[in-house]
Amino acid sequence: MVMPTTVIKDRHRFRLLSLLLSIFHLSVWYSPSGKIILPLMLMHLGLFLFWQPFWNRKQEINPVIAVLFFGVISFALTIAPLWFLILWAALLIGFLESGSETGKGKLIYLFSIIFLISEIIFFVAPRLFNIDIFPKEWQFALFTIPFLITAPMLLVSSDEKLIKTNHFDIFRGLFFSFGVVVLVFGAVLRHKLFSTEYIDSLLQGFLIIGITLLLVGWIWNPGLGYKGLFFIWNSYLKKVEIPIEKFLLDLTESAKIIAEPDDFLSSALNILLQQEWLDGVQWRSASCNGELGECCGSELKLNHGDLRLKLYSSRPIGASLLIHAKLLVHILAYFYISKEREKKLSQKAHMEAIYQTGSRLTHDIKNMLQSLNSLTGIIEQSKKDDAEDVLALVRRQLPAINERLSSTIDKMSAPHLEKTTQIAVHDWWQSLQDRNIGRRITFTDNCIVDAMVIRELFDTVADNLLDNARVKRLQQKDIDIEIEIRSSRENISLFVIDTGWEVPEKISNLLFNETIESASGMGIGLYQSAKQAENNGYKLRLDDNRNGFVCFVLEPDL
Repeated sequence: MVMPTTVIKDRHRFRLLSLLLSIFHLSVWYSPSGKIILPLMLMHLGLFLFWQPFWNRKQEINPVIAVLFFGVISFALTIAPLWFLILWAALLIGFLESGSETGKGKLIYLFSIIFLISEIIFFVAPRLFNIDIFPKEWQFALFTIPFLITAPMLLVSSDEKLIKTNHFDIFRGLFFSFGVVVLVFGAVLRHKLFSTEYIDSLLQGFLIIGITLLLVGWIWNPGLGYKGLFFIWNSYLKKVEIPIEKFLLDLTESAKIIAEPDDFLSSALNILLQQEWLDGVQWRSASCNGELGECCGSELKLNHGDLRLKLYSSRPIGASLLIHAKLLVHILAYFYISKEREKKLSQKAHMEAIYQTGSRLTHDIKNMLQSLNSLTGIIEQSKKDDAEDVLALVRRQLPAINERLSSTIDKMSAPHLEKTTQIAVHDWWQSLQDRNIGRRITFTDNCIVDAMVIRELFDTVADNLLDNARVKRLQQKDIDIEIEIRSSRENISLFVIDTGWEVPEKISNLLFNETIESASGMGIGLYQSAKQAENNGYKLRLDDNRNGFVCFVLEPDL
């Protein structure tokens, strides 16, 4: 079955707390009557299930466990109601103290704790041990005063956001509950043994506990420049070599030295085997398996993804050792998975480098073929009177094509070594014009210096930009293409302009940052050109992007 608390909003939790405390007070008041206390406490426990912030409210409860739980409580209330009330009140105090409420929630929890401590001290304990501390004339006042604490809580709503982020310190709560129980039973014991007044015994107990806490706090951290137990304890911890710390240090050193995942796994398991409680280990992963040490005794199976481990110990594996082993294996598996991921990324980077190199070579070969086609077309269309001009053009172009072909072959044999050749800017400009004769491209030379440029970079960028513009011309007739070279002192800039449509914004934002699948061809070529420019101290960017004027520029990255 599902817990019924799902129907109660979190903002009503303080009201629920008020109701369950009020019913608890009624249960304490009518505790001598066994017929009344049982239904009251069952109502109280039901409200507790509505209020409790510890378990998931949508969690299903086994009906058998629920019946057994309420059965045990009913039996305890029938046999020893007052003992049960003391223990239950102490647990409630622990629950309230373990919370990390802030603001009004902290104040309400404080008053609730005071309420429960008062119930134990002034009502439950005196009845349990037959101690009379109040005259009978005070009965009505004693019955009504606790409601003055719980009634105002009905008017307060709780903050649902704070409840969802609330944390609980169970050990602090249990320690506080234990302190309350010790205080009450210590006062009762002193009252019985030394015939002192019960209230006097309580006050003495409060005083002793307060002085003890002050002394412990002062010894722990005296302040005023003095060093207490806190400093000594910290110094001790710094000097002690914790086994998990040594394991982490050795594992980190191994991770720095060993790159292969399987080799690292074997080394890491050898480090793990240095734990004194561990005698042997077997492992199986997606790519390897093996065993180390003596695989006998208590067996612990731990899986982490594709990694399956069996740990063997000569001693029984208890809860604490299980948690410790899981932590060590989780850390080891994290390092191992990181190594596998690193290897996959390295392989991916290698394949990407091969792909990009192949793409660049394809572009280079395509550009050389286009140059040869242009040259062949000029030769076929030439007349006898143009023989000398054509021959001069062939003499200029063939060495350049041969040089570019040699460079391409060098890239194929050693793709990681990229050679660069310096060439005079005007010589490169003339070569570019020769390669693009008859393609309806306007060349504008505004370079007034005789500087040197990187042939491979300027060839790649110019060919890619002009190719993209010509592809656009196939889709949009009668657009103009212009390439311009400019100089500023010793810096050379290259501009390629067309009068076609603008580059879509979705593509322009990614143009030089990643490869793009595009029918227009502006993808891998421009991406590689941008990377090549970056490696050589240049920057390729889209300078202007509007219908009728699209301008790319290659310039020094100053």
